Amino acid sequence: MSFFQRLAGAAVQLWGQTQRSPHWGAVRDRWVKTNPVCAGCASRKTLEAHHIEPFYLRPELELSEQNLLTLCRECHFQIGHLRDWSVFNPQVIADSAVYRLRFTDARRANP
Repeated sequence: MSFFQRLAGAAVQLWGQTQRSPHWGAVRDRWVKTNPVCAGCASRKTLEAHHIEPFYLRPELELSEQNLLTLCRECHFQIGHLRDWSVFNPQVIADSAVYRLRFTDARRANP
């Protein structure tokens, strides 16, 4: 990523001037429909599409399905943003997988 792309991403984050593509809503809805399970807890409720590489840093990846991960609303906040909407988790895929294993094990141990 070039200096100017990083600078633009930082400016978007600071001033909240994120300009979403008019196609984002359709891409998001299609993604969640075809990937209907939270990568963190395996829930099928309150699902959201999380950008692995944040939109404000990599706006060119906004509509890329390779940059999306399905998370429920709680996992989106907890795992995707480390309980702070102003940050992102660069290890979101690995952390989701670990959490899912722990969650699955806990469900088996506590039927």
